[in-house]
Amino acid sequence: MILQFETNRVTLNFLPELGIKQDQYVIKAYAKNPLLNCNKVLIYTSDPMNIKPEENAYFLDIDYWYYTRVAKYIKSIESALPNCIDFYFSICIGNEENSIPNPYRVHFIKYVPELLEISGYIQAKQAHSKWFCLPSEDNAEIVNPETSYIEFTTLLETSSLFKSFYQKHCEKVIAQISRSNRNEIKKKMVNQIQKVIDIYREEKIYDFGSIATTIMDIDDMLVPKFDTFHFYEASLQEYVVDGIDDEMDGLLFTDCVLRVIALGKITKEKDHIGILIERLGFYIKDQYTFNRDNEEMSLGYCEIIDKDRVVFSKEPVIEEESFKITASNYHNYRKDQELGGDFFWYSNIHFEDVSIELIL
Repeated sequence: MILQFETNRVTLNFLPELGIKQDQYVIKAYAKNPLLNCNKVLIYTSDPMNIKPEENAYFLDIDYWYYTRVAKYIKSIESALPNCIDFYFSICIGNEENSIPNPYRVHFIKYVPELLEISGYIQAKQAHSKWFCLPSEDNAEIVNPETSYIEFTTLLETSSLFKSFYQKHCEKVIAQISRSNRNEIKKKMVNQIQKVIDIYREEKIYDFGSIATTIMDIDDMLVPKFDTFHFYEASLQEYVVDGIDDEMDGLLFTDCVLRVIALGKITKEKDHIGILIERLGFYIKDQYTFNRDNEEMSLGYCEIIDKDRVVFSKEPVIEEESFKITASNYHNYRKDQELGGDFFWYSNIHFEDVSIELIL
């Protein structure tokens, strides 16, 4: 039995046997780390409750705070807190204890969206929440990418690391496409423009490039229209450390790139084609996925100080008081829940005004 992502409440229902003499019952809750070869531990015994002649119901809410307290109670010595807990329940009437055979399995990772929000990582919370609610790779559906998911300007203002990388990349692109020689970046841009020229064969003057976010199906891949015009990209992996990065607003980057598009006008003359590049648009594209070759690679640690204070970090302050988050935690959740789908997201487009003329 698996708890749904949207639900924290466990409900136990039972009907008393006919002729039962006792008038009260007790609920016992046990817990164990399913990844360890260990016995379940008694963690809770309810107060006696009166037995009703009709259906009896008992409710237990397992929120992140309850989970944390249980995790600390059953954890092994000198290790991070368990990322998965099996809860077992028994109904005790008199001297007889009736165990419910199947455990309720709860993955700590299901609480991460809420915990990221408490920590102030709103964008990461949104991305995580979407991941958990999408169908898994086993019953995957085509999902439209998220556009304008991240404010590009905000990243420039909040991350000195990203700002430095962007400035160098922007200067490189402008310098390369302004040169007379056909270098790699300029060649790729001209190839993209040539595709537009081939479409508008009869027209003398027309625009190229697009900022439209209309979703298009290109070779079984759903992408926004503007992305079909990108001509160059640079990986952010060298500059953004894998895992939860405070400076990047708590995002988990997995295949993150900075892409660039050109916008301008094409003019057909008798003996040549003139190209005027008026703007360059820069944006981030990332794939939100946890399909990693190394499942045990650490993505970070989460420490729950109290109900209102949560810390995400690359290294734990006290390992025994932290939840170690790895890719396998997401894989295990996906396997149990048949939820947890990958998707692409884009930032909005950040523009740089230029005036670069080319002759083809």
